[in-house]
Amino acid sequence: MKHLGPNYIGKLVNIKGIIIRSSDILPEMKSAFFICSVCRHSVFMNLENAKVKEPNLCDVCQTRNSFEIEHNLSVFTDKQYIKLQELP
Repeated sequence: MKHLGPNYIGKLVNIKGIIIRSSDILPEMKSAFFICSVCRHSVFMNLENAKVKEPNLCDVCQTRNSFEIEHNLSVFTDKQYIKLQELP
């Protein structure tokens, strides 16, 4: 594990070790579902760098900043953090 560097970020690696701590399974948003509060037009927005980018302008009614996020209709995935120790 000590040889893992930043060039391994985003890659699948195989490591032998002992899990010493694990978190609960947490939801992580992949795409957000927005509904215009004026005309009820809906839009899916993908996350950029793990941040939700809310649409500014409704394409149908041309109202600015009228979107509300609908968590029940957004797409989530599971994630979990683990703390790993090298084998003795």
